This record gives sequence, C-alpha cells and structure tokens, in this order.
Amino acid sequence: MNSLRATSAYLRAVGFLILVCLSLVGMEAWSIKKAYDVQLAEAAVATNNMTQSIAQHADDTIRAADAVLLALVERVERDGVEAGALATLRPLLQAQFAQLNFLNAILVVNGGGNWIATSLNRLPPAVSDADREYLQFHRTHPDRGAHIGPPVRSRANGRWIIPVSRRMNAADGSFMGVIVTAIEMDYFEQFYDTFDVGPEGTILLAMANGTMLTRRPFDERVIGRSIAAGPVFTQLRSVGPGTRMLISKIDGIERLYSYRPVAHYPLVVATALARKDVLASWRDATWRSAAALAVLLVLLAGVGIGLVRQIASREKAEAELTRARDALEVANRALETLSLQDSLTGIGNRRKFDTVLLLEHERARRSAEPLTVLLIDVDHFKRFNDLYGHPEGDACLVRIAHAIEGACLRPADTATRYGGEEFAVLLPATDAHGAATAAERIRTAIMDLEIPHAADPAGRVTISIGAVVASPGEQGIDPVGFVKQADLALYQAKTEGRNRVCFASQPGSGQGSTARDGLARIS
Repeated sequence: MNSLRATSAYLRAVGFLILVCLSLVGMEAWSIKKAYDVQLAEAAVATNNMTQSIAQHADDTIRAADAVLLALVERVERDGVEAGALATLRPLLQAQFAQLNFLNAILVVNGGGNWIATSLNRLPPAVSDADREYLQFHRTHPDRGAHIGPPVRSRANGRWIIPVSRRMNAADGSFMGVIVTAIEMDYFEQFYDTFDVGPEGTILLAMANGTMLTRRPFDERVIGRSIAAGPVFTQLRSVGPGTRMLISKIDGIERLYSYRPVAHYPLVVATALARKDVLASWRDATWRSAAALAVLLVLLAGVGIGLVRQIASREKAEAELTRARDALEVANRALETLSLQDSLTGIGNRRKFDTVLLLEHERARRSAEPLTVLLIDVDHFKRFNDLYGHPEGDACLVRIAHAIEGACLRPADTATRYGGEEFAVLLPATDAHGAATAAERIRTAIMDLEIPHAADPAGRVTISIGAVVASPGEQGIDPVGFVKQADLALYQAKTEGRNRVCFASQPGSGQGSTARDGLARIS
C-alpha cells in the first residue's frame, strides 16, 4: 500500500514538473506571438504614416504645378498666341518656373504639337510634341482639368519627367493647344530617400490606372509599366485603402504595404517594408529568448528530479494534514450551525435573526421590495412559569417555536427565538396585506395549540405581535429601525389587551394600528 502511494506521489510530481515545463513553453510561445503582433502593428503604423506623408507631398507638388498652369491658361486664352503676346509671356513663364525648383520646364504647345513658348532660355527649333500622350489626350477630351501623363524623357535635357498639363481653348471653344509643365522625377526620388524603408523596402507613385510613375529603389525598366494587375491595385479596387502583407508583382518579395489614393489627383502612393526586415529584430529576440528558455528548462528538470523524491515523501504527511483540515472544517461548520440555533427550541437564535435581517434589508433596498418584521411575545408568560413551573414553561416555548416555524410557509421566511419568551419572524418581499395574513396565521396557530393558562383571560396561551412593513430603498430605515418599530407596535398590542397583531403605521412615526385596521387599509 505504501509502495502504491509512493508511486502515485512520484507520478504526480513528475506530472507537475512536465506541466510546469509545458506552461513555461506556452507562456514563451504566447510572448513570442504577442511580440510578433506588436512588431507588425508598429510596422503598419510606420508605413501608414509614411504613406500619408508621401501622398500629401505628391498632392502638394501637383497642386503647386497645377496652380501655375491654371494662371497661364487664363493668360494665354485672354491674350492669344500672336508674336506680341508670346513675347510678353516668356518672362512670365521664366518667373513661374523659377518659383518652383522641382519643375523641368514650362511649355506652351499649339494644337499641332509645336512649342511656341517655353521657360527655357531659348526656344529649340523644330521641336514637336505631337506624339506626346498629353497632347493627344487634350485634343480628344474637352475636360479643362489638370491631366497627369505617363512618365517620359524630357526633350530638353533627357531627364525623366512627369508631365502635368491643361487644355487651352480658342474663343470659339475649339482646341488651341496645351500648357504643360514637367516635374523632375528626381525630385520625388530625393524626397523618398529621406524615409528609412530598410534594405528591401519600397516606395512607389503610380497613376490611378496602374501606370508606374516612379519607384524607390529606382529601376528604369519599371517606369511607365502597368501594375494594375498587381496586389496593391487589386486590394485597392476590392477593399479600398489599407495596410496589408502582399507579395510584389515586380520582384516577388513579400512586404507590408500601406497604400492610398492622392487626395485631389488620380494618383496612388504605396509604402512597403519587407517582411524579413520588419521581423528581423523580432527573430533575433526570439532566438535569444528560446535559448534562455532551453537553459531554464534544463536547470528546472535537474532541480525537479531532485525534488520529486522529497515531494513523494511528503505526500503522506500532506494527506494527514488534509484529513485533519477536513475534520476541522466539518467541526467548524457544526459549530457555526450551533451558533445560529437556539438550544432550547431548535429554531434560529438572536444571532441568526440579526444576520438574516442585515442580508434581507440590503436585498430589499436593492430591489425596492417591502420587508416585514414580526416581533412576537407570549402573553403573561411569567405567570405561566409561576403557575406551572419552569420545565412546563420550557415545553411551552418549544411548542410555540414549532408552531411559529410551521406557520412560515415560504422557504425565505425566517423564524427565530429573539430572547426569553420573545420570537421574531422575517418575511422578505411581503407587503402589508401579506404581513397581516401571516401574522394572523401565527397568532391563530398558537391559539390552536390550546395550551392551558389559568392566568390568561383567554384561559390558554396567547401571543401578541408587533409588525412593521417598509421598503428600505424608499423609507431609508435601517435594520435597527425595523426592530425598533416592531417593538413599538408590540408594546401597543400589549397595551391594547394582548392576543392581537398591531402594525406600525409608518416607520419612524411611533404610531401603530391593529391588524384589523391594517387589513382595512389594504382592502
């Protein structure tokens, strides 16, 4: 038997050791997962903030260029394109060009595609933009808004530029040409270089139709290429702007992308951090914590094996302590029961009454339900003892206690011996009508016992009952006040001739009424 107990203790100790190890592994796994989620969340916030900044930068840049175009369109449409008007236009073009350091040039192109005015120092001979996308667009689209074209190389200096243009109309509304300004692609690239996106991160600016305008890292092969079928535009069309882990269509690298349209122009910007860059510090921390956990588990296993035998040897002592504790708890519960029970009558005692009164008062206060307290006194009980002796008096109290308890019909009703020949009854959720009915039932039950009492005018034992009914939540009366009012009502019942029920008419008033009066008020 002892061997089986030792084996059981040994197995429990081993099981506990395994459970501790698994708990440590589980907590470490949870910590790693939590750190992973935090790392991705922080990266998402960083990419989202960068994307907002880049989108605002693109919007501000295009807006500044467009403001120049709008003013120039109004000027040319008003003054025309005759030689004299163009001569005065050239200084204006140069002044506007000088104000914006990101412009490559400002051109005025007639309907045939020929340059007729420029912000350059001189007008190149025989230069035509007839093949440019923006000229063809404005020729077929009467829209007067700004148009952003696909990236092209400047005919002036060979640099990559992003054209922004507006249509010019003749007086009759026919197509007269365009005014176009070219934004240096280098300007965007220099701005994007100020952001730290890691070794394999990327920033891109594209047209709303998916045409790539520029990208960091810069790759001339993807400029002007359509990425409309790529993951960014697919997500943008399906669920709108956001931040998601996607695989690039250009280089196949998985990145955390944050993408959104530019506020006032048909452009899209996206910022992305490579997944492996985002999680680099997390991976390093994970390896370190995993190594530390492995060392801890080895040490724990070594110490645990040494403790297993001690735990097994202590099992018997702990079992004895457990049995002793259980026995003590049983004894305490028995003592608690005895402390709440009247030793003579077997019903609850004064302590139980006080305890239940506090609980029921608080419950009534929360629920705003009425609470009734009945205080009961055996009429002329001292005379009974004098006539029949104390043993008969004790027997009389026992019978009265059982009759009172039997007249309490609900499980929540509590009958107790308050002290001497006094008893108390608590009736939760009982209004005045119910209280009068219950009190009369108790009074009648005592009468029906027909215990002889020669010194009582009725010739048998009777009782007097003082009752109070109130809603603690509304009346504001405390538990002591309940007992006080019931006692005043009991005193009134005694003074009015005994063998009756008397109610306190209102808590705190000190005035009472007989049960008959109380029932009359209820009806």
